[in-house]
Amino acid sequence: MFNKDPKAHYNKLLSQITSAISKETNLITITATISSILHESLNILKDNKVNWTGFYFKEPDGGLVVGPYQGKQACQRIPNGKGVCGMAVARRQCVLIADVHNCEEHIACDSNSKSEIVFPIIVNSEVMGVLDIDSLVTSGFNEDDRKGLEVIVELIQRQCQWNQLQTNEKLSSTSFPYSWVIPVAFFLLFTTAFTFTYRKNK
Repeated sequence: MFNKDPKAHYNKLLSQITSAISKETNLITITATISSILHESLNILKDNKVNWTGFYFKEPDGGLVVGPYQGKQACQRIPNGKGVCGMAVARRQCVLIADVHNCEEHIACDSNSKSEIVFPIIVNSEVMGVLDIDSLVTSGFNEDDRKGLEVIVELIQRQCQWNQLQTNEKLSSTSFPYSWVIPVAFFLLFTTAFTFTYRKNK
């Protein structure tokens, strides 16, 4: 059972997550597992006031693309530097917003969200993504949450094989040059058919 004392709760949560991912290194598996455990446990601590828990991964252009999460459908992509997530990436530190409606940078993926806490995930001095958590109430997060979640983010930074994300980026960036294959194939097919018909009629 989780304890509603924040310090005890986060100690228990860290232990549970450490055990759950101890033999895993796959990026998607780990972040999916953690988003599920975090969402459930934070709602115990916060009386079911946490409405979104999940990850965004950094794209080659500096923007963010959504990863595993719990909650309503999320913004699939966040442009470079935009939103509270973009603030966390730019500042390279946790950003805690007590009232998102008073934050000009906030992107309302879920209009019910009223407060937000975002942690950048930094590996070898490079921001790889963020952990983003939203609440249905203003001031839904505090320093106890920041301290408790910070340790979990450090575990994520150590445990995941972040080169998997870099590999996906390289595959994505090299896929464009092959966009000419289909048009060229159609052209060759057309010219072959035309040549065959011309010779047959001749």
